[in-house]
Amino acid sequence: MRRLRADNLLIVLSMAILPLSSEWAFAQSVPGADPNFFSNNPHPAMPWHSPWALSNQGLVLREIEVPSRSVVIPMEVVQPGSLPSTIEWQEVTLPGYRVTEKVNGFTVQGHWEVRPHGSAYYWTWVPTHFRSK
Repeated sequence: MRRLRADNLLIVLSMAILPLSSEWAFAQSVPGADPNFFSNNPHPAMPWHSPWALSNQGLVLREIEVPSRSVVIPMEVVQPGSLPSTIEWQEVTLPGYRVTEKVNGFTVQGHWEVRPHGSAYYWTWVPTHFRSK
């Protein structure tokens, strides 16, 4: 029993002396202030080494191919000469595009789509964008 108390006392004393050593003070340095800190110089194999890891999008989980599809919608048809345009129902093929699922959301690649404006649909370019989950 006495031996157990002496061991416990030794552990407590060593823990009290540990913060006074210089190694302990170095370990508590501010990461951003020290250029030699390991997080400021990650190994190339680490996932946070890549330049895109600084964004909030996260790592890639999978790629999703959205196939092309045909729809019948009202489109504006330009008439020859000075005749006014007319609205006619037409079958249109919407091109496919790619969606990348990431940890924090989805990156939708740029693609063409049709959007309504008034009583007809018109072709619109949708640039690459990120949607959060």
